[in-house]
Amino acid sequence: MSTKFIPDSDSKFAMMARHFAWGIARRPEVYGLSAGESEHLTAVVQRYRDALAKAIMPSTRTTITVMTKDAARAEAERLVRTFGALIRANDRIGPVDKMVIGVRERPKRLRKRACPQEKPWVRFLGPDPRNQRAHVLEFRQIGNRSKAKPAGAARLELYVGLVGAEQRIPREPPLHGINKTGVLTWYHRSYTQNPIRVTFPMPNRPMLVVYWGRWADATGEVGPWSDFVQARVEGWMVPGAMELPPAEEAVSFEIVEPKLLEGEVMEERAMRAFIAGDTQLIGAG
Repeated sequence: MSTKFIPDSDSKFAMMARHFAWGIARRPEVYGLSAGESEHLTAVVQRYRDALAKAIMPSTRTTITVMTKDAARAEAERLVRTFGALIRANDRIGPVDKMVIGVRERPKRLRKRACPQEKPWVRFLGPDPRNQRAHVLEFRQIGNRSKAKPAGAARLELYVGLVGAEQRIPREPPLHGINKTGVLTWYHRSYTQNPIRVTFPMPNRPMLVVYWGRWADATGEVGPWSDFVQARVEGWMVPGAMELPPAEEAVSFEIVEPKLLEGEVMEERAMRAFIAGDTQLIGAG
């Protein structure tokens, strides 16, 4: 059963609006409205119901009657929503009186929504047709066709990885740096809307671009990682096929020596050297 105050269905809204207007018309003073306001609400709702009847009747359904119905609904919905918000916020109206006309009581204390402890669903849609060095992805809650984020999630944190032909894809990215198999991963940025367009650094040898995502709330708390998403092999320098690495179990992570990652300058040098294939710089201690 839907908990929305204003139903999406035209017929359900017609029933809800009639019940709402009828309840107010019986005792407008209880709901803080004048008799004139109540009469205006009843007239607007009835005008919408009459327009809806013509729009759904096969003998009278035309483009004009449908447009008239849509305009009448917009007016009725605006008035019902306005009066409903005023009634809900009025503490002098009891919860039973609000319930009679379909208005839910405002919670006395709003609970903090914790970051959802569920992994998001992330999908690779393909290369960006406007940028050869960018990929397009989308994300959503698992089992939800809507693109809305789950309750408590403020954004999606996206991580990117470069995986070579002989390397395994880790189930979860090392949060900072390179794991012991040489897979480089880094935090890309956070997203709040779809689709995602990611500009990735182009390696000088063929490497598979992989993505991971996780929900994060407004305070910085995070949820579990999504399944890794294989994009495609980038950095082609010579013709020929490359055998992609199999999806295996997660490997243990081992960050490079702390002195190599000390400060953002050294971190940037390490990442650029890895992408460029300069293994001497990465292994320098």
